[in-house]
Amino acid sequence: MGNKKRNTLRAAFMKNFSTNEINRYILIDNDNISHEDKTSFIKEINERLWFAIQEVNSLCKGRILPFVKVNLVERESGSQFLRVIVTEMNSNKSFEDIIGDRVNIDELSHLIIFKTLSPERIVMVSDEFAKGNAKMLIDEKDQIAAAVDIFLDIAMFNSLSFLKNLPNESKKKFSKEKYDFFKSNGDSCYYRYIDSDGVPPAYYSFAFSARTDDKNIDFGKYLYLWDFFIKSKYKKEKNRVPPPYEQLKQHIDTGNIPKKYLEEKPFWNKIKNGDYLFLKINIEVKTNAEKNQILYYLGFKRYSKKIIKLVPLNEYHNPLLKKWLRQLNISAFKIVVDK
Repeated sequence: MGNKKRNTLRAAFMKNFSTNEINRYILIDNDNISHEDKTSFIKEINERLWFAIQEVNSLCKGRILPFVKVNLVERESGSQFLRVIVTEMNSNKSFEDIIGDRVNIDELSHLIIFKTLSPERIVMVSDEFAKGNAKMLIDEKDQIAAAVDIFLDIAMFNSLSFLKNLPNESKKKFSKEKYDFFKSNGDSCYYRYIDSDGVPPAYYSFAFSARTDDKNIDFGKYLYLWDFFIKSKYKKEKNRVPPPYEQLKQHIDTGNIPKKYLEEKPFWNKIKNGDYLFLKINIEVKTNAEKNQILYYLGFKRYSKKIIKLVPLNEYHNPLLKKWLRQLNISAFKIVVDK
């Protein structure tokens, strides 16, 4: 399984080498959609989401976003990590008919209902038939985008130790804090919000304001909005990350990483605080010319899968390294050193 995962070509190439993953769920209640199409829908969400998480990870400092894996949950099963329900616009089913008794809505930190309506992008207050934090009337092509926005915010939330350890009630209030901040900040939004008798929907993702179209997010703006919000509301809190040798236990290739990287000292004592990419040769390259380029970049004389190099995080944006990462010649794993 390890080899299959590490050799899968995808935009989110860093996902191949990380087991830092949390699971969340979507329920699709539409008998007109085949299981194959539902699976394809979930797969597209995951690939776009993992790329978004990778891009934000390449920009943010002092924290690591976990990769959120979105799973399809069938009506017969349930999960406290259900976050999105997709249902038909004119469905006459009650909320209880859809969700059954396997999920207690009071135990969910938040739940968003998608109803397909073209060509709209509306966020509304939920009702007795669509219980949850918000109801989104949304075009099919934007449903994947909206799901990515929701789950990307979950990844960011779980990258901050003082947030992910909050009790459930505080997590519920957190989304309202984000929405109030968004309204007071007067920022734009890709989706249109509609109040109900002066009461706004109880959900907002910062990605809603950073999204530029159905396939793209301004990741710089997204990170700025999150950082500005955290500094305004949680200025006294400090994010805590595990030591780097603990972080590396979530590398898919831990068994082939030398002991010195997996122990507290002396290696890590010599490394300055900061954000890094832990680079490792993954596969053989096709030509000697490219092999020599990689060796020159990494500062080694002999090509070997044992080669490891720690480089500053901003090397992620080096076009030459990015090419080798996309080709999976080299694996990259984010490390935060904060002693």
